Amino acid sequence: MNIRRVAEASRSRTPRRVADAPQPAVLPRFRYPRHRSAAYMEVTMADSPSLLAKVVRVLGVLAHLVLLPFYLASGLVAPLWAVIVLVGIWAALLVLAIRWWRTRPLLVPLAPVVALAVWFAGISAGEAWLGWTA
Repeated sequence: MNIRRVAEASRSRTPRRVADAPQPAVLPRFRYPRHRSAAYMEVTMADSPSLLAKVVRVLGVLAHLVLLPFYLASGLVAPLWAVIVLVGIWAALLVLAIRWWRTRPLLVPLAPVVALAVWFAGISAGEAWLGWTA
């Protein structure tokens, strides 16, 4: 019986007007600051790497770029599929060095060292086990 009264009461109501409907909440706009504050600049300057870190990371990327001709010239000894794999490894190490550029600048020279080791090991293994010859 209570259910019947509730149903009858809901039918007898007048329909709601559009103005009575709940409106979505309006979010405030986020505004970027037009200028950087002095405190922001102090934090940024304090977080910048030292001169040693800047020199080390530039030398690391340059050393990595110097290794590219060795990887490309591997086609004289290795088949095309091996050169593609080696160049892919070189590119992945370049991406890693670029990612380390800002976060870990002193680790950037590790990328060309690993690249040289991978190239030498790959070509030597191919000559020894797969019969690659020039």
